[in-house]
Amino acid sequence: FIEDHLDRLWASAQAFQLEIPETRQGIKNIVSTLIEKNQLGISAMKLMVTGGVSPNGFSPGEPTFLMMHLPFVQPDARLYTDGASLMTHAYHRDLPQVKSVAYAQALALEKEWKLKGHVDVLYFQNEFIN
Repeated sequence: FIEDHLDRLWASAQAFQLEIPETRQGIKNIVSTLIEKNQLGISAMKLMVTGGVSPNGFSPGEPTFLMMHLPFVQPDARLYTDGASLMTHAYHRDLPQVKSVAYAQALALEKEWKLKGHVDVLYFQNEFIN
C-alpha cells in the first residue's frame, strides 16, 4: 500500500505547507534499499517530514525528511484469545485530517491506562471516534 501511504504523507505535508525534500520514487528506492540492507523480515517503515531547523524558534526552516526501518513487534497472543480493554477519553484532535507525531495527549494518559490494565486509549468527541 505504498502509494496510499505516500498520498497521505504528501497530503499531510501540504496541510502544513511543507515541501517534502524527496521524490516519491526516491522514497520508494530508499524503502527498497533499507529492506535489502537491513534484512529485518516483516518490518515497518516510519516516514516523517519536519519543519527542519527554525530560523526563529517558531517558523519552519528547510524541511527535513526522516525514515526509520523498524522490526515488527507482534502483539501479545493473548490479545487475540482474551481480547483487549481500551480506556476511552474525550479529546478534540487538532487537524484530524493530518497524520502527525503529535503524541502529547497519548503520553499524558499512558501511565493511567496502563495502571488500569488497558492496552491503549480510544479517543472520541461527541459520539464520534477519533
